[in-house]
Amino acid sequence: MEETVRGESDLEQTGGAPQMGPFQRLVGVLIDPGRTFLSIDRKPTWLFPVIVMVLAVIISNALVADFRIQEARQGIAQNERLTPEQRENIYDRMDEQQAQPFMKLLTYVIGPIVGVLGFIFVISGALYFGGTVMLGGETPFKKVLSVSSWASMVTIPELLLKTPLMLLKKSPQAHISLAALMPSGSEKSLLFNILKHTDLFVIWEITLISMGLAVVYRFTTKKAAGLVIGWYLFYVVLAVAFSMLLGDRLMLG
Repeated sequence: MEETVRGESDLEQTGGAPQMGPFQRLVGVLIDPGRTFLSIDRKPTWLFPVIVMVLAVIISNALVADFRIQEARQGIAQNERLTPEQRENIYDRMDEQQAQPFMKLLTYVIGPIVGVLGFIFVISGALYFGGTVMLGGETPFKKVLSVSSWASMVTIPELLLKTPLMLLKKSPQAHISLAALMPSGSEKSLLFNILKHTDLFVIWEITLISMGLAVVYRFTTKKAAGLVIGWYLFYVVLAVAFSMLLGDRLMLG
C-alpha cells in the first residue's frame, strides 16, 4: 500500500471522477473502492449510508433481542456479589422495562440511531483531526465524514454473516476474529479481549477508510493507513483496559 490511491493525476487522465448514485456507491465501496472514493471525493454524501446502517442494526438487534436479554439474565445470575433479593429486583426491573412501549422504542429504534450517528461523527472527527492537524493535510470535514460513512457499509455483509450465526448459536456473540479460536470460558481473559479486536470486518473497514482518506487528502495510502491504524490501536488499548477493569459491572450499568 505504498502508492497514492488514484488522486488528482487520475482525474486528469479520466476526464473527471465517475458519477455514481447512492446504490452504485453502496455496492461499489465494497467491490470497487478506488473508483467509488473518487466519486465520493467529487461529491461527498453521508446521510444515505448512515440510514442504511441504522436500518441494518435495527433489524439485526430485533432478531437477536431475546438472546441479549437471556445473556444479561445469565450474567446477573452468575454475579456472586448479588444477593438473591437483589437479583430478583433486577429481574423485575428488566421485565417492567421490556413491557413498556417507550423502552422498546428507545432500545430498538432510538438507541441504534443515536449509536450509529455518534459512532460515525466521533470516528470522522478523530480522523479529521489526525489528517488535518497531525499530518497537515487539507480537506473539508464533510469529505472525511463521507469516507467514514460509506466505509461503514462493511456493516451490511458483516451483519448478513453474523446475524444468522447468532441465531444458530442462540447467542448475541458471534466472533469472526482470532478470539473464535479461544477455548470456551476464556471470554473474560486479557488475551480474548485483545484478540476479539482482530475482527476481519474491522480490518476490511480500516482498509477502506485508509483508501478513502488517501483520496480526499491526497495522501499516500501508507500514510493514511498509518493514521487509521494508529487511532484503532489507541481505541483497542482503551477498550481492553475498560473491559478488564470494569468486568461484569458494565452489564449492570
